[in-house]
Amino acid sequence: STTLGAYAVPHSVGILHSPHIPNMPFYLLLGIRQGSILSFRLQHTAHRLTLSDEPPLIYTLGSLAVSLTVCLAKDTIYALSNQLWQLRCNSSNVIEIEQVLLQDFDRPPDAVVFFNWGTEAKDEVLAIVADDRLHLFQLSPNSRLNFHNVELGQTPRKIIYNESLNYVIALTSTIISGTRKNYMHLINPKRYMYIRQ
Repeated sequence: STTLGAYAVPHSVGILHSPHIPNMPFYLLLGIRQGSILSFRLQHTAHRLTLSDEPPLIYTLGSLAVSLTVCLAKDTIYALSNQLWQLRCNSSNVIEIEQVLLQDFDRPPDAVVFFNWGTEAKDEVLAIVADDRLHLFQLSPNSRLNFHNVELGQTPRKIIYNESLNYVIALTSTIISGTRKNYMHLINPKRYMYIRQ
């Protein structure tokens, strides 16, 4: 733990809890613009969650704003700052933080989203936008790390996953003759079909 100084500006929020661990508390996590996470322990009753009187724990991850993303298993949260980190609780009710090893990028990642390919897929897929490219990683020790790499060609702005269509959607923009033009890229990761609109 460390101090955040006079100001701590929230950037993202998530709740960490594992139903598989008996009597595990809920944790309210705040991703801070200064590159840290504030972890508040929540008191759980039958009808509501309330903040406990304990002071929050501070985890410093990097220097960039922390974006929190809840994974599909619901008991893990990924935190993106200068690097990607995985947060989960152990049986001792302690939050474990482990760095997810990715390739080196020229610039810090712009956006991240997680998804899978349906009920038959056990491993999550990470879609991350960095260096003006969309990188797809399968989070499994038995798979090849980076199995797709899509050149976007414009400034990335946002990335989302549409579960009903099973498409990764990357929103980008570029400026042509002083006019901003927006683009939507649709990528089917299962069949590796790429549609640009």
